[in-house]
Amino acid sequence: MRQILNLLLVFVVFMGFGIYADAQDNPKLDAHWKVIRGENVSNSGNSTTLTMRLQIRCSSPGLHKLNSGDFYIEYDSTYMLFSHNAEAGIDYLWAPAFDPKTNPLYKYSKVVDFGTNPFDNSGNNLMDVSIIDTSHSQGTLLDSGVWTDVVDLTWHIEKPGFSTEIIWFMTKEGRVLTNVYESFEDMPKNFDSGDGWAEPFIVRLE
Repeated sequence: MRQILNLLLVFVVFMGFGIYADAQDNPKLDAHWKVIRGENVSNSGNSTTLTMRLQIRCSSPGLHKLNSGDFYIEYDSTYMLFSHNAEAGIDYLWAPAFDPKTNPLYKYSKVVDFGTNPFDNSGNNLMDVSIIDTSHSQGTLLDSGVWTDVVDLTWHIEKPGFSTEIIWFMTKEGRVLTNVYESFEDMPKNFDSGDGWAEPFIVRLE
């Protein structure tokens, strides 16, 4: 009986190592913001906008493809505001690789501002850059180490002269991005969070 228990224990340990090893196999996805431009949108000079670009890259060796994902963003609407009825080409502009108009794979993708975040008491607004695939075995190529444009987002500045921050609100289990997938054939494969996910982006509102 003791020998059987010992063998069972060894089997469980090896299974644990196997599961841990599988968890380490997820490719790592980095993200950052890039300020594109700020401009005056009225003759009176009291309405300005700020456009920022979301970029991602796979920092794991080899070639990987982003299939789908939800990139959640929090921001303080006291200082800047995104349209609740966002229009493509005005409030946001997809990069060519993810543009639903030119890439049928992502024809259901969207950018949504939900208003006040219902999941915490921060008072911040919650947004979702939602990349929705129509074929789980396809995706946009992420060449290792190269930054890939995703979308440009334009906010209206409510309080010029202040600084504020944009915060990631990703759904994760440990370091696994639970709603961001690589292309797969049989089973979904998530990306692991790399650099940039836990770092608020500080922006100066000119």
